[in-house]
Amino acid sequence: MTRETNTKDVAALFTQALNVMNGALARHKDEVPYKQIAELSAKLIDGRNIGVAVYDNDAKNPFDYYTIRFEKDAFQLVSRGKQEPEISWKVSRDYLEKVVENSDEYLEHPAKLDWDWLKSRLKL
Repeated sequence: MTRETNTKDVAALFTQALNVMNGALARHKDEVPYKQIAELSAKLIDGRNIGVAVYDNDAKNPFDYYTIRFEKDAFQLVSRGKQEPEISWKVSRDYLEKVVENSDEYLEHPAKLDWDWLKSRLKL
């Protein structure tokens, strides 16, 4: 199976990376800026669909899509595919792999995670 067609692994990879992000937010929930990220997310994007496009080499050509929401202080996977997203995030497969492979490092040092896509929407 080629890298491009192995989408079952991408789904697991995406879920695992999302779990690392949620773990980092939970572990550092009382620290700046993660406290603000969680509070503003709850106020501004809670329950709204976030469309995530996963790409390999070119962000303009994603090969897989997910819909997530911020609910109950965490990102929840809604479905695979696009469901009328109000917010979008593009992420590379390489980044997801790096997060999963180094999850302890990202949980300990959440600033290493890419929060820019979210901070820009929250006006942080």
